Amino acid sequence: MQPFVNSLGKIPLTRRRLLQLLGLSSLATALGYSRFAKPKPSLFHQDPLTLPRVLTRPAHVAIVGGGLAGLACAYELSQRGFRVTLLERSPQLGGKIASWPIQVGDQSFQMEHGFHGFFPQYYNLKSLVAELGIEEHFLALETYAVLYRGGHYRPEIFKPSRSAFPWNIVDLGLASENVLKWGLNLASPSHWQVFREISGFHPQDSFRRLDHLSVAEWTQQDFPQGLYDLYFLPFAKSSLNAPDRLSAAELMQFFHFYFFGNPEGLAFEGTRQDMGRSLVDPIANAIRRRGGQILTETTIHAIHGESDRVRSLTYSRHQGQTTAPFWVTRNNLLSSSNRSHQYFGAGDEVFTWQPGSDEAMSLKCTHQGCTVQLGEEGQYYCPCHGAVYDREGRVLRGPAQQDLPRFQVIDQQPDQLKLQTAQIQRGDHPQELTADYFVFAADVVGMRNLFSLVQGDLDPNVCDQIQQLAVADPFAVVRFWFDRGF
Repeated sequence: MQPFVNSLGKIPLTRRRLLQLLGLSSLATALGYSRFAKPKPSLFHQDPLTLPRVLTRPAHVAIVGGGLAGLACAYELSQRGFRVTLLERSPQLGGKIASWPIQVGDQSFQMEHGFHGFFPQYYNLKSLVAELGIEEHFLALETYAVLYRGGHYRPEIFKPSRSAFPWNIVDLGLASENVLKWGLNLASPSHWQVFREISGFHPQDSFRRLDHLSVAEWTQQDFPQGLYDLYFLPFAKSSLNAPDRLSAAELMQFFHFYFFGNPEGLAFEGTRQDMGRSLVDPIANAIRRRGGQILTETTIHAIHGESDRVRSLTYSRHQGQTTAPFWVTRNNLLSSSNRSHQYFGAGDEVFTWQPGSDEAMSLKCTHQGCTVQLGEEGQYYCPCHGAVYDREGRVLRGPAQQDLPRFQVIDQQPDQLKLQTAQIQRGDHPQELTADYFVFAADVVGMRNLFSLVQGDLDPNVCDQIQQLAVADPFAVVRFWFDRGF
């Protein structure tokens, strides 16, 4: 069949394209009659607090982990009268939103792990920011762009939606320069099914239908290709999940929470300065003003349990290595690429071991804790700040000042090694810290390592559950510095 040609003679219109256009125009017409009276979504209202605001008796809480979760916990409890002791392994607070100074030539800059968007749906965080009176530290991004390779799609310019579902979808379509490339055919039942899943997310029903399918599997059938390329694939990756691993139900939940089900839509804020000065320092200062104690560069050596509760923990300061033995699991992803060495652990706790050797070496850079990588010439390079170590872990070039830590292999299983430090770095003598309550706010790898140090009577089910926690896929952050606005 010969395609139709529009009046400008530029875009060929097949019958399929004509049906798509008619479907989209019909939907827009049906919804557009009240275009100027769109329903506004209901706004979030904080639940009333029913617990006592302030303690009626003295109580001490120890919090292990100085990332945003640990800091927020320490802040809330210090405001309610708890005596707080916060312990953090790194030299700086903040975890994934930490900042630290670097020297470039004769200038000093604040470095951080990477940009983070603070979404309006972070209601608790926004309440904390308001309590601290630091709203001016954040800047709302009115628009932002998603760029696509290959030139087939124009950049998508996203901006906050001020209207409730389904008007936010209409707004998205009207603002998109790629709307005719969505590939949405409303004459296709399978495309209506996709629209149903997007618009009608239900926690139980959606997971029952879609949780067994990865995003890649779900979109292999008759799926609007443009919607996948423009929205599903970028936002699946922005959640730091691979499309062949992320379930379709989880992606629908992501879309529902961050767009369809919330009035703020796709808006978010960034910090005006680095996140350390903008957010971490104000929280830490508020904790200290309430008498809280913050200890950085601390190493936990043991967690002491009694009657299924944590009674105390033993720690030392100034980057001393833990003296207690601990197990690490083989990292199959890293080990498959190197036959001469095996890799164990994940995240920022990775160890390399040569089969038959009685020692393993940590790959955590002694500067800021990034995982170093083995180069072709046999040296280890820090991808964050340029430190270089030789094959034995000795520092060749800064900013690192200490060699990579080494550990004795004291036991071995098919996929695990049991390690114990082979050297004790400088530091204070171990101290015991007792408290009425303990809060552990580490990442998954850190939590595993902490609960491998349990001594005494602690619920074994809790320890087993922690060891079974899954570790997310690795990801890389690439930074670009521009001399003008993007």
